[in-house]
Amino acid sequence: MGRYKKTLGSRNYCNYINVRLEEAIRNIREGRMSQRHASERYKLPRSTLQNKLKNVHTNLPGGPTVLTVDEERKLKFHIIAAPDFGFPIIALDLRKIVKTYLDHKGVIIRKFTDNLPGSV
Repeated sequence: MGRYKKTLGSRNYCNYINVRLEEAIRNIREGRMSQRHASERYKLPRSTLQNKLKNVHTNLPGGPTVLTVDEERKLKFHIIAAPDFGFPIIALDLRKIVKTYLDHKGVIIRKFTDNLPGSV
């Protein structure tokens, strides 16, 4: 079973740049412009601006992650550094490294590695 693929013409989701959103929110909070004017000027949905101003929908989209940001950063660093020491990593190696790490951590994942490069 594959991951969801976005189809053409489907609903746009988070189709904006965060810097523009933050600038629009700052201008609205400081009273420089209205929500409607900021929506038109920065090409952002007005409902998105309203939600950000009211702190609604603050969670990240998707399910909970298995690895923390720090764990991902450390794994990435080691995987990138491995070829410098004469150990190139292919997709199967990456899957085994992550699986071993998760097993050591006590996390049970059935289909975690299905979406990694090189998986069938």
